[in-house]
Amino acid sequence: MSKAPFPEHLDALKLFARNGAISAELPIARLKRFSDYLHAPSGDVSVRLEFGHDEQGRKLLSASLQVQVQLLCQRCLGPMSLDIETTLKLLVLDEDHKESIDGLEAVCMEDGNLDVPGLIEDELILCLPLAPLHEDNNCNRELNLYRTKGEEAQHRTNPFSVLASLKENSANNEDDNSKT
Repeated sequence: MSKAPFPEHLDALKLFARNGAISAELPIARLKRFSDYLHAPSGDVSVRLEFGHDEQGRKLLSASLQVQVQLLCQRCLGPMSLDIETTLKLLVLDEDHKESIDGLEAVCMEDGNLDVPGLIEDELILCLPLAPLHEDNNCNRELNLYRTKGEEAQHRTNPFSVLASLKENSANNEDDNSKT
């Protein structure tokens, strides 16, 4: 069963007034900043929003987000999938209210409007890894070959080791000659 498409406009004040909830699919294409980080910006974000109030009667927005995205692995520069599942709770304040936040993240409504897609986009960007990498450390075959050759080179005998042994032998001979 597929969810409804994400609405173009949300009346946050009405949704808070009736403790509304929305389950919808938000196309990644609508999230321009987020899609700039992706290798293949396609698909939808599964969004569950709950508009309610806390014990003190303040507006509280709870969200659950799920999406699978394609990123570029920074080790092999190949595409990789990343599943993002996150939740957030935001205290929604009116412009004229300056109150304590009680450990919750807060956002202000401007002229009764709340940029919900912008909040979703910000949260998804924060969930992205700084340097995406495949879980398999061997994803870059060329890099692994280079590393293997480097390890083999370290284990080879040093061509100058013969000179070192000659130097040691001559030092030993000089010591023997000085004792006599």
